Amino acid sequence: MQRAKTLGISSGIVSFNPHPITIVTNEHKFNYIQPLSERINELKKTGIDFISIIEFTNELSQLSAIEFLKFLKQKINYKLLIVGNGFTIGKDREGDLSELKRIAEELDFQVIEVPLKKDSINFFSSSMIRKYLLSGQISHANKILGRHFMISGICQKGDQRGRMLGFPTINIHVPNNHILPKKGVYYTKTLLGNEYFFSITNVGTRPTFDKDEILVESHLFDYNKDAYDKKTEIFFYEFIRGEIKFSSEQELIEQINADIIIAKKNIIKE
Repeated sequence: MQRAKTLGISSGIVSFNPHPITIVTNEHKFNYIQPLSERINELKKTGIDFISIIEFTNELSQLSAIEFLKFLKQKINYKLLIVGNGFTIGKDREGDLSELKRIAEELDFQVIEVPLKKDSINFFSSSMIRKYLLSGQISHANKILGRHFMISGICQKGDQRGRMLGFPTINIHVPNNHILPKKGVYYTKTLLGNEYFFSITNVGTRPTFDKDEILVESHLFDYNKDAYDKKTEIFFYEFIRGEIKFSSEQELIEQINADIIIAKKNIIKE
């Protein structure tokens, strides 16, 4: 954004929907870390001047690097492209940085390569975030995201199982194309309406009751009201334990109490 101000031009972010991998590889089961609407909201917080979401089609996937850049030029008339190291564009990833610079001279724009952030071993990437989420390493995923991993949705009525056990929960439906973290129990913070509550959240199938549908359900501390149809955002802080099939409801109750104790210890640390 600072470079754009220096040049006297608008700063913007270009993204694609659906994810190009779903078109290029026919990977229809691709799971998004964040729904498009939430991604746009997060990008707006950066103070960027505009966000351009381009529909990625099979036709676009067949364009050469220069054809694609000409198409993009017609869309937003860019003067400067900022890309990460290792960036490629065009069919079969033909347009690497050197090719991009050659095309830049022809189409009259500048190219700047910026280094990707990394830890002591690997560069940060969405693939690494997915790996950490699926293995329950929430704190590592959060570090790369620069925020807490979040799942949002509308509270729906469940089978009241948690309430009957003494731990009322709110339940949200998660779209099939949204990635879920490893099955288990997490220390979370839940935004319900305009109010935050510390919570524990279970992601799983509830094997103790022989269920097979994956649910996301949160028990909010110090909350025991009706939450149906309310917008909810669940922020994941720490993984507490994996999914367990208990031999009795009493054993489950004892474990939930233990989970709450662990979660409240995390509250004290904040």
